[in-house]
Amino acid sequence: MHGDDPRAEAVGPHRLPDPQIRILGPVELVASGTPIPLAERPAAVLAMLAVEPGRPVTMDQLIDEIWGDDPPATARAQIPIHVSTLRKVCGRSEMIETVGSAYRLRASAVHVDVEQAERFVERARQAQEARLYERAFQLWRGPALAGVGGPRLAVSARRLEDLRLTILEEWAPLSATAVEREQMIGLLSRAVFEHPLRESVRARLMEAQWQAGRPATALAVYREGRRILVDELGLEPGADLHDLHERILREDAPDPVPPVRMVLPGRPCQLPPSISAFTSRKVEQETLDSLLGTASGHLPVAVVSGIAGVGKTTLAIHWAHRVAGHFPDGQLFADLRGYDQHAAPATAHEVLDRFLRALGVPGEQIPTDGEERAGLFRSTLQGRRVLILLDNAASSRQVRPLLPGAPGCCVIVTARRRLEGLITAHGAASLPMEVFGAEESTDLLAQVLGAERVAKELDDAGRLAALCEGLPLALRIAAARLATRPTYSLRDLVTRLADEQGRLDQLTGEGVCVRDSIQLSYQDLPAQAGSAFRRLALVDAPIGYAPWLLAALLDNADLSEAESLLEDLVDAQLLHPLGVDAAGQPRYRYHDLTRICALEQAEDQESRAERDAVRARAFSALLGLAEQAVNRFRGVDWDNMHGCAPRWLPGGIEELLDEPLDWLEAERLTITAAVRQTATAEWPELCWDLAVTSTILHLKRGYREDRRVANETALDLCRRVGDQRGEAAVLLSQSDYQMNCGEIADGIHSAEMSARLFEQVGDSRGQALALVDIGVAKRLLGDWESSLAALERAATIFQDTHDDFGTAHAMSHVGLVYVRRQEPVAAERAAERGLAVLPSGARDLQLMLLRLLAESYLHQARHSEALRLFEAVLQEVRTRGDHFMVALTLLGVGEARLLCQEVEDGMSALREARELARDLGHRTLEGRLLLAIAGHTGETALLLMAAGLFEETGADAWHATALAALRIST
Repeated sequence: MHGDDPRAEAVGPHRLPDPQIRILGPVELVASGTPIPLAERPAAVLAMLAVEPGRPVTMDQLIDEIWGDDPPATARAQIPIHVSTLRKVCGRSEMIETVGSAYRLRASAVHVDVEQAERFVERARQAQEARLYERAFQLWRGPALAGVGGPRLAVSARRLEDLRLTILEEWAPLSATAVEREQMIGLLSRAVFEHPLRESVRARLMEAQWQAGRPATALAVYREGRRILVDELGLEPGADLHDLHERILREDAPDPVPPVRMVLPGRPCQLPPSISAFTSRKVEQETLDSLLGTASGHLPVAVVSGIAGVGKTTLAIHWAHRVAGHFPDGQLFADLRGYDQHAAPATAHEVLDRFLRALGVPGEQIPTDGEERAGLFRSTLQGRRVLILLDNAASSRQVRPLLPGAPGCCVIVTARRRLEGLITAHGAASLPMEVFGAEESTDLLAQVLGAERVAKELDDAGRLAALCEGLPLALRIAAARLATRPTYSLRDLVTRLADEQGRLDQLTGEGVCVRDSIQLSYQDLPAQAGSAFRRLALVDAPIGYAPWLLAALLDNADLSEAESLLEDLVDAQLLHPLGVDAAGQPRYRYHDLTRICALEQAEDQESRAERDAVRARAFSALLGLAEQAVNRFRGVDWDNMHGCAPRWLPGGIEELLDEPLDWLEAERLTITAAVRQTATAEWPELCWDLAVTSTILHLKRGYREDRRVANETALDLCRRVGDQRGEAAVLLSQSDYQMNCGEIADGIHSAEMSARLFEQVGDSRGQALALVDIGVAKRLLGDWESSLAALERAATIFQDTHDDFGTAHAMSHVGLVYVRRQEPVAAERAAERGLAVLPSGARDLQLMLLRLLAESYLHQARHSEALRLFEAVLQEVRTRGDHFMVALTLLGVGEARLLCQEVEDGMSALREARELARDLGHRTLEGRLLLAIAGHTGETALLLMAAGLFEETGADAWHATALAALRIST
């Protein structure tokens, strides 16, 4: 709705501070100009911080908002992880500040769209400028805070919706021209439909219709509003609405209708018809609108790019029709056929011939030389205001001769690639288009099928949108199938589309086909990029693909080359960038329909044996990298329990695995999916090795459900194919999992089965590891003699095989038995023996032994020595991100501080440790912390809770200790 006054302030593209947070619609974080996909919970955390930048939001408020009255045990551990992820993915650690136990969005480090909207409104009120109201209004991309929601965010969403309506109400009276009024009527009509009880919006709609010469329509709007108010609230319309109704009744002189402008010779109007079912694309239209106010003397050019079927042409044509009045000298259109399976790309030479003739140049005066023809085109446009729409461009080179030199013209180019040449050399605005969100998808279906039909099957409409993945072309084809088959329900089509193998067949209509549109982009790829496109689809990667995975699929160890190929696929609009993950890796994903097409190409181009080899190499790379990450975290290359599956490693793993737990965290869901895929393929060595190698992440970060699923999947496969060693290895992992869950009896059973199987296959080292687990379980039951017997036997096996790390591992558990037997000197000797044989660099186990040594000091009344050592260990395990060791070491710190008469600090450490133990779901450790707290406070209730936890977990020794403490307290 911009005016044509050249003195008006230029509405050019603005470079906003980076990163940006958008909450006026689905919650988005934008870094380096690219939206970063966020899961629901990190998005909710970001939204809570963004609704009031600069104000601290407490941990409890975040937990209440995300989980309500039933938070999981790990809620307090998850919030810092979500905050850390947000900091990393946007590349600005200072964006979110930690303020005590709260977090605060640092307003100076980030741009929030609602703040920009409020600034526009303030300026608009001062200047009474419609253009500023429009810019504020178009910042909304849908319902504010869509996709997240709790009680606080619901209140904020209502406040922001109220702001949007207020903007519309204040903007409406400033619509001066007939075109502006018509557009305003459309906006107000939708607002009235969405908010039928808001009388002020209804009044603005009536005024706009009255001024447009339609008083009868305005009166009908009043009657409908009165009916709703009376039926739903039992109220008559307010005085303002009633008075407006009376004034319209008395007025019989509507505004004159503007005359229709005739098209004169040499003033072409070549735009194709606009599609009827158009979903607003507010942000994209705002970007294009900004070209209209460009006053820099340069030609305004925009490149609208995106995947096949995303609606580039639809948007460009719709916008061109809307703003055609700004270009009184005509509108030119050409399909450049950059991606057309039936015709060669159009040449600039032939397009210029058509354009010049349309502009009134006689055919005999059009030069045959290409440069002269382009020069005449620029001369002809000098002093004219013409809109040029160049659709489906293949390259910048194809477009350049078609650019006028006159700044009064405007050029819109649609292309699948980003056409960086136009952006760099000609200052073109880049407008990458994304698929629709859920609301826009449903809105499109409603426009084609009718709102009533969609409303009756709203859930299935949502499922249909998800199966089409918001791709407008797919949605239109699906809607067309339903529109021509009125007996079909949306659920019928959803059922058909649910079959992934036949989905692309269903999304084929007369003259249009999702499969063909994607294949046109694929066929244009160089051979290596085409291979990358096909092979990525062979692996299920729930959180996207990192460069190392493509390197493995192509059997090329160069990570930089793999990343370059991934970016080539992004340029071809066949992959979507996801930003960087917690380990700093760039990640990418397909749109679902694109992946289906990629799988079809892989099955067509490569044999089953080739596909299996490619997939196996990818899983071998995942296993090799996970193993390296575990070794780097431990500080020593120790074969905990591995199979004979091959390892494939890319180059540059030192940098890739710089933070090993972060890398494992980033690939957690990839590993879980790989265990499932290798089980389906019946590749037992890869399956069970991946399952047991990843257990260190599950233990240190509390991912119990992941561990359970991986163990059960691998165990089932090993038993099914008769892999006894694999079964033993998974049972060993299972026993540790069961004991951490407090299932002590089950843990002993699994460890004993594991020991027997290892003995049967002649693996003495595996047998020793199983004996360690048996010893740990017996200690928890208070059977000190059996525990020491199992652990000493394990230590002997490790010594006989010259496994110093294994020996130190066994001695760390021997020492814990002596601590529980109240023999701290023997515990100290065990810790020192373990430290003496421990290989250099094995920092993880070294910290465990040092913590054991500190505990032995504590029980010898060497309280200050114990506290110093506990605090040194605590500082390092915090840095390493080892949440389990942090909780365990805080227990020692708290007890030592209490014994050193540092009561407040001691209780604070114990309470922090208890919260972390609860987050990790470690009930035995939580019980020990309750015992320690109750030992100082004397609270019987805490002792009862501790006894209950020990009884649930089968930790008999600790249960006896709790009962003894209860007897003393009572």
